[in-house]
This record gives sequence, structure tokens and C-alpha cells, in this order.
Amino acid sequence: MLTGLFLSLASHLLLTFTFVEPYACTVLLGLGYSLVVTTWQPLVTYVIAPSHLGTAFGIAFTINSACQAVNAYITGYIVDNMGYFVLEVFFIMCTTWSIVFTLLLYLRDASSGKTLNLTIKERSRKTK
Repeated sequence: MLTGLFLSLASHLLLTFTFVEPYACTVLLGLGYSLVVTTWQPLVTYVIAPSHLGTAFGIAFTINSACQAVNAYITGYIVDNMGYFVLEVFFIMCTTWSIVFTLLLYLRDASSGKTLNLTIKERSRKTK
């Protein structure tokens, strides 16, 4: 997940402060977002009991969709009133906070038994 967040941050930084071709930044951003989404969704299955997975996924996707909806309004407001530079700074700040919270999640996980960051071999040994 951190790899995807760092790719996203790099893409926003390149879009904001350099004259790199926007197509390259968009590809980098797409790769980063793809890695983040495909990483956080399986994490739910590692911490929630199988009997509650449906509810957990429902809550997770509802929160995700609500945040995307609110973000669309915030993005529109920023573009209309402050411009694209401020919008990119907003995205950089959001991505930076995501990195901070992901690092806090990893630290919490490491101190409480390392449930989320196991290798496949370690996970299969733990479930037996």
C-alpha cells in the first residue's frame, strides 16, 4: 500500500512542480491508485471474522464512496475558487496524510502481533 501511495505522491509532485508530460504523471497516478485499492480491500479479511465480512465490506465501501463523493465537491470548490495549483497542493496534502496514517497502521500492526503484514508462508502457518 505504501508503494502505491508513494507513486501517487510522486505523480502529484511531478504534476505540480515540474513540466513533465502529464500523460506520464497520469500513468504513474493510475498505477499508484491501483496498488492502493487492491491492497486495502483484502486487509479487511485479515482482521474481521468470516461471519462479519459482509457487514465489514459494506461499511468499508460505504465510507470509501462517501469520501469520494465529498472529495468531488471539495475538488470542484477548490478549482472554481482557487485554481489548479491549490488543488494539486490539496491532493499532495491528502496523499501525505494517507502515508502517515498507513505508517501508523503498520506500526500498530507490528506492535500487536503483525496480522496485516504477514508473508504467504507465515499466514498459512498461522491459520493451521
